[in-house]
Amino acid sequence: MKIFFLFLGTVSLLLSSCNEAKRPLATDTAHRENDLSPGDTDEVSPDYFLPDATDATDGAGETDDFLSADEDILLPDEDLIAKTPCLETGEGCSDTEICLFDWSLNGYYCEPACDPAASDSCLDGMRCEAVIGDLRHGCFLPVFIAGRIFDLSENGYPPIEGARVSATNVKTGEGTDVVLSDAFGNYAIPLSLPRQRTGMPAPGEVYILRAVAKDYEPYPSVIRASLPILMDVFTKTATGFFVTSGFLDIGLLPLPEEKQGGVTVSGHLSEPLSGVLIIARCPTASCPYTYTDKEGFFAFFNVQPGDYEMAALKSGMSFTSVPVTVADSDISDIFIERIADPTLGSISGQVNIVNAPGGLKTSVVLMAEETFIPGFDKGEMIPGLRAPAPPEPPNITGAYTISGIPAGNYVVLAAFENDYLVRDPDPGIAGTQVLHLTIPDSGGNWDLSLDNFKVTEAIAIIYPGAEGPELVDSSENLVFRWKDDSSETHYDIKIFNAYGTIVWEKTIPGATGTAEVSLVYDGAKLSGYYQWRVTSLKSGKPISLSEDLRGIFYIGLPW
Repeated sequence: MKIFFLFLGTVSLLLSSCNEAKRPLATDTAHRENDLSPGDTDEVSPDYFLPDATDATDGAGETDDFLSADEDILLPDEDLIAKTPCLETGEGCSDTEICLFDWSLNGYYCEPACDPAASDSCLDGMRCEAVIGDLRHGCFLPVFIAGRIFDLSENGYPPIEGARVSATNVKTGEGTDVVLSDAFGNYAIPLSLPRQRTGMPAPGEVYILRAVAKDYEPYPSVIRASLPILMDVFTKTATGFFVTSGFLDIGLLPLPEEKQGGVTVSGHLSEPLSGVLIIARCPTASCPYTYTDKEGFFAFFNVQPGDYEMAALKSGMSFTSVPVTVADSDISDIFIERIADPTLGSISGQVNIVNAPGGLKTSVVLMAEETFIPGFDKGEMIPGLRAPAPPEPPNITGAYTISGIPAGNYVVLAAFENDYLVRDPDPGIAGTQVLHLTIPDSGGNWDLSLDNFKVTEAIAIIYPGAEGPELVDSSENLVFRWKDDSSETHYDIKIFNAYGTIVWEKTIPGATGTAEVSLVYDGAKLSGYYQWRVTSLKSGKPISLSEDLRGIFYIGLPW
């Protein structure tokens, strides 16, 4: 296990935008005027100083070495340059060299190629990375996702020290190393990414963040999705390339008092496998869960006394489960072994899309039963257990199959993702119930045929949270708005808090002759993360509802 405890100085990385966090960037014009940039796609931060992560153990970052578009760049005389120039396309170097852009010389020069398998192949502070369009590797400054972890519940949003923070590649499901937030709440996760010859990471990769701390609700949680961080815009500093796209600061919510004060349970897999879901199975959901890091290490905070079964879940793999009794002391030696020749199952079924516009497609996912909250109908999705296989967008219109399912207890949901479709909520007709199943842990491979899913068009949310988590100024002026459904006699509106508990509900008569319906919130003052859902009713029976992942909003937070 590699845990990087990075003291990132006193610089606060708190986001100032409620829609998307962007650090200040120099314009392309500024790049050209100062002759700093090899192309219009590379960004340099002129005035915003990020801490020096290579010299951060003293808690204060140096700023003198950071690139600034306002500085005068003195280039050496060409006769004094010992390096061999090369072409931007890569030609001109020997077999043991690679053509890279030298920022200090403002040109392309031959550099020694590195070996990614050799730990000493690059100088300290550099990483050996693949280069787009080249078979050789080059030495580059590292890439970081950096931000701040803080307490959402207290005035001033104080920092949280010791939070475990990691990132997961959305496309591959692979996880990064875990880092710990420092005394100021700051964290920086190093990434290994293919590079352009300039050192800039190749665009196209997408990551999500995870964070957990003692006595706090994990992030993401049942209501708070981890929003995608696009690897497309970076700030270049003297110590690395820092991604600047997305929500990089994370506010954590304290657990209810009865769930605080538990112990820490940690361990590792028999192999260095990242992104494996680890569940501490318990009698009543929602049970504790976490994910393995790059080395196969995992850790649970806040585990209450009791008997648990530690289980590891990921598509195409199977692991031994380990019984654990938790008392009042931390446990650090859990060992979960991967089974070499696993018994895996598959499920198949049919999705029937009715009362929806043509061309809409959906997906089917498996969630861990031990994390599923009935009524809220959300749980933790098993990595890779989805039709179509990730990262394909929803494309199911009829038959589907999910294979490579290890033994376990599952909830099967169709139309869970944002695809303008929802599972038909009418309990009086077939194909509308939430499906629960168990894959046995003994016997031959299993191929289960499931009842068909009936899927219908979702009620479209207008405000708040139509496209993603949305800032609301105050609950005193909150008005819910959605598009009118057809054939309804009533609407039922619910607000869930960040723990999946209903905090407000109201039923109103249906609307006629209008394209949009609205409802003024008249409940208690709100502060924090919430999700609202609307269900259309006909003679008391539900006929449609808003999507599972829309309608999320937040009030009174520091963005």
